[in-house]
Amino acid sequence: MVLHHIGAATLATTLAARGEPYFAAWVASSTASGVELFFVLSGIVLLRPYFRQRRPLKTLVYVQRRVQRLWPPFLAAWLLAGLVTWLATQYPTTWTRGANLATFSVGSWLAQLGIVYVGSNTFNAAWWSLTVELLFYAFVPLIVALVTRFAPTFRQLLFVWAGCALVALGAQAATNAVLPAYVWPFQRLGVYLSCFATGTLIAAYDVPVVWAKRLAVVGIVYVALACAWPALDLHIGWGLVHFGLVVAALDETGTIARVLSGWPLVWLGERSYSLFLSHMSVFTIVSHALSVYLPGKSPLYFVLSRLIEIPLTLLVAMVIFSFVERRFAHNLVSANAFWPWTLPRKKSEVPSEQLRAT
Repeated sequence: MVLHHIGAATLATTLAARGEPYFAAWVASSTASGVELFFVLSGIVLLRPYFRQRRPLKTLVYVQRRVQRLWPPFLAAWLLAGLVTWLATQYPTTWTRGANLATFSVGSWLAQLGIVYVGSNTFNAAWWSLTVELLFYAFVPLIVALVTRFAPTFRQLLFVWAGCALVALGAQAATNAVLPAYVWPFQRLGVYLSCFATGTLIAAYDVPVVWAKRLAVVGIVYVALACAWPALDLHIGWGLVHFGLVVAALDETGTIARVLSGWPLVWLGERSYSLFLSHMSVFTIVSHALSVYLPGKSPLYFVLSRLIEIPLTLLVAMVIFSFVERRFAHNLVSANAFWPWTLPRKKSEVPSEQLRAT
């Protein structure tokens, strides 16, 4: 997702303008497919304890835990986004005027304090997925109750997944329609419904790795077709690709699991939420500051902005994680390691089960 916002989206726009819509769709969707992965993982992480460990879901405890986990780091990012938007509004530059940024107002800023936002003046273009994510969270108690009550078989859940894919196709058809503000979260939930269904399926059953690999191949073929015919809904294809990757990652004897269990990726993965929350604000303030001295998007502007944005984005995420997020998260492996090169003192400090959960 960071790669998408730092340059791939612009590249895709350029390709489309030069008459290459197929390759533009590939570039845009592949770098933005972190959203599909995010939704697949949400289904697994939220539902797996209730399905596998038969843990009872207490609704009030569940809601309290979700708020404690998501809102404090969001509050820090919300403050940063408000400051950045205010600066860009009060001191506009040539870049700011042409970047389609939000305009600061106290009302819009406060309206985004609760994470869920259905307005049209968002201070962070990446936060829309949080509204869809929280909508899925609202259905989790119902999903747990239904699966616990009826104990569907693997084949039955596959049929449910197919139904969700059909709903996604229908919702995709309404993407360009003018919808009331309170409707679009449900429409976007529908578009990504197969991704959440994928996470639910993996949470409930152990899918054979060979099946998952085949589904990933099917997903790649589907994406290739959907790049030519957008009505097919690219998100279904990328959901299938991530189906295969996630199942392969859960196989602790496989190469993917060993790579993902390495310290650098574990360290980065535990900061991914803070990184997601803050990266657009960092990109905006850096681009705004540079545009004061480098008007126009010259090669020097492009190179210099990326050289500053990438490390600064990571540093801001590290600060939010260390001072806010880690205080409200459980089972962290790298909670006390501010820098990525601060390794655990003992190998036993990085339990394999925790690494797999991460």
